[in-house]
Parts: sequence; structure tokens; C-alpha cells
Amino acid sequence: MKSAICLIAFVAFAGVLSVDASARFDGTSVSIDSSLAEVWNNIVTHSSSAVERHSDEPRKATVLIEYAVLPPVQEKFVSYFEKLQEATEKEEGVIVFGLSRTVDENLTFYLYSEWDTQKTYASHYQKEATKEFLESISKIGVIYKIHILDQISFSKPGSE
Repeated sequence: MKSAICLIAFVAFAGVLSVDASARFDGTSVSIDSSLAEVWNNIVTHSSSAVERHSDEPRKATVLIEYAVLPPVQEKFVSYFEKLQEATEKEEGVIVFGLSRTVDENLTFYLYSEWDTQKTYASHYQKEATKEFLESISKIGVIYKIHILDQISFSKPGSE
């Protein structure tokens, strides 16, 4: 029953993109229809080009990455992320790098990161740990979208 719910949620997620997509769960792994993977690869390519377009800007980079992760592979995903986080915390320019999960449903994870400049954020994608993470999550069917944020308002309660 749980796998059927996962597939329904996945297909609903794909439906938001208006894509004919299907997923198959065999009890241990998830197979995703290639048309959906192609759409998400295009989104990621577009997002990556946005990173490159802004990489020469001296301002801080604030990024939110949204991951859709089916329950059967969530432990692997978190394990892969922990390895990435350990390496990323040693990188120059990283200010914040953390993973959160929504409390109202169990398919979406968010990576929030802040970098001292756009350039240091762009260089993060050239690191071996980042490449390994992206390759690992693609093998388990994780799809994601990168949101480069433009800060409009920010306050720190209690600060002057």
C-alpha cells in the first residue's frame, strides 16, 4: 500500500509539470519514465546556466534546492547528503548549508545554502563531492530544482 501511495504522489508531482510520466517501484528501487527525467534535466540545465550568468556578481548567493525523494530511497538520499555536507563545510565561501524536510508530507526535502559570492557558489559545482552527490541521487531517482533567491527583505530579531 505504501508503494502505491508513493507512486500516486510521484505521478501527481509529475502532473504539476504537465508531463506524461510514470514510475515503477519494485520494492527496492524506483524506475522513472525518461520523459520526466528529461524535463527535470532541462530545468536543472536552465538553473545551472542561471548560476553561471550570475557567477561574476560580487554579491552573496542564496540558494534553495527542492528535492523530490520517494520514501524507499530517502535514507540513501540523506546518507549521500551527509557526505556532501561534510565536504562542503570545508569549502571556501560557504556560510550556511543545511537540509530540511517538510512536516506536512514526506516527499520533499529542501537544501538552503548561502555563499559569500556568486562565484564561490558556482565553484561548488566543480567540486568532486558535489559531482558524486549529483550522480548518486540521479541513480536513485531523485529529482530536483534549483531556485536562486533574490533577497527582498531580511531581519534578525533582537539585533540592532
